[in-house]
Amino acid sequence: MLSEILFFAFSDRLLKGKSTSVLFMIVAGAAVTRWTLLFLFPSTPVFIFTQIFHSLTFGLTHYAFMRLIYEELENKDIRATQGVYTSLGMGLSTAILTYIGGFLYDISPGSVFLGMVVVAPCVVLGEWMYWKYDRVLGGVFSY
Repeated sequence: MLSEILFFAFSDRLLKGKSTSVLFMIVAGAAVTRWTLLFLFPSTPVFIFTQIFHSLTFGLTHYAFMRLIYEELENKDIRATQGVYTSLGMGLSTAILTYIGGFLYDISPGSVFLGMVVVAPCVVLGEWMYWKYDRVLGGVFSY
């Protein structure tokens, strides 16, 4: 929680000029790092250390998406988009991954972390493909 507060306190200054695409790639890298460390070294000190990455995985995701919304949408569409983001991005995806995590936990508690290690690179791949095709198409999807 403290790392998130510090992140949001300095985020505008630290991230000025960075594209949201780059921010989402940083998020994915932090997520892979966090879940890999938790899978490989399941201990309280590692858990405490990886909470710093939570400010990157959760805080930066939220920051980047809010910035994306405000940069790309008209004012009349912002509230509805925030509602969809909150419902799907924070609600439904969490519910689905928690449900799947329950099955993985039955196999082994550590397999839950391994499952997240598998999910995070999918985000990296999706963002990379989006970035690549946006450049090829001349910024059609630019954000």
